[in-house]
Amino acid sequence: MRYILMSFALLGCADVGSESLLTSGMSAVIRGESLDGNSTQVSAILRAGGPTSSTFVKLEGDDALTASVGELEVTLTEASLGAMTSYRGTLPDADPETIFVVSLRRTLDDGATGTTFFLPEPFEILSEHGEVEDTSAVEITWEPSGSSHQVLLEVTGTCIVGGLDELEGDPGSVVIPSEYLDFLGEQPGVSCPVDVRIAKVRGGSLDPGFGEGGWAQGIQSRATTFTLNWQ
Repeated sequence: MRYILMSFALLGCADVGSESLLTSGMSAVIRGESLDGNSTQVSAILRAGGPTSSTFVKLEGDDALTASVGELEVTLTEASLGAMTSYRGTLPDADPETIFVVSLRRTLDDGATGTTFFLPEPFEILSEHGEVEDTSAVEITWEPSGSSHQVLLEVTGTCIVGGLDELEGDPGSVVIPSEYLDFLGEQPGVSCPVDVRIAKVRGGSLDPGFGEGGWAQGIQSRATTFTLNWQ
């Protein structure tokens, strides 16, 4: 599964300036994600070495990452979390027929200007649960369904175990595994919000100039929230 949760421990991470690296010594993880079917958030993470390296690349000098659709181009700006450096920008387009292009431009070498991806078709979550007490039968439904894309279920909350699951096909409905809703602790009579996210993932094409590999993806995701009441 190439869709990876970003909530990993950052201990031991470091960054390195891009001017000390050729593009052939970098890997890239590039994603475009639409949360609402109207705009797309583009993110890029560059690493020295392979895509699991803990050394992140920080752009220097005239090195720049851009994202474009047609004639519209935005420069991705740095968004750091501790030692993890990423680059982000938003484009006002989420059409599944639109080709998104992400480029690393630099004068040190030829860079990597040919990463592309398309988004999956938009969809909507139909189910609304409000408050939940029975954790064995929480069903999430969406439409349209039946696509050929990878579909993921992500369940998070401050008081639950949570989990991430790849679904078989694009079924249009899923019952949340009850173990994802197991309570973290022993305190009865607690209520807390649970966030549920369905993501459809469409593989893209990473510029081969990134000699250490990586991947590109287009993602349509939708979320819903309910309150879990523990008695």
